[in-house]
Amino acid sequence: MIKEYADKLLELVNIERTKAGVKPLTATPLMHTLAAIRAAELEIYYSHFRPDGREFYTIFDEFGMEITGKAGENLFMKHSTPESVVDGWLQSEFHRNQLLDEKFNTIGVGVHMDDNGTFYWVLLFMEE
Repeated sequence: MIKEYADKLLELVNIERTKAGVKPLTATPLMHTLAAIRAAELEIYYSHFRPDGREFYTIFDEFGMEITGKAGENLFMKHSTPESVVDGWLQSEFHRNQLLDEKFNTIGVGVHMDDNGTFYWVLLFMEE
């Protein structure tokens, strides 16, 4: 279910970008790995800061990815479907702007479910 939710989330994000006249984002296995790590971290500490207090973008450094342009992150918690998550992001001006930002061209999608059935959703964006 987690992989299917992540795949659906990516599909919905790119549908919204296409509707807005913005190029779809390209997903990479490494970006998906980073987003999955961030999603699991949200169970410990729900923030754009990591559980150890560092900024979210330090995840890129840990895997040898140099941020040469812009990077961003969208988070969501508790919604149980990709559709409701994307809808929530679209209703927030900040998250909508990130989702539709023309400078971003690469994405990673992470979905994590804790033992209580709470979902944690992450989009990591990067300009390469």
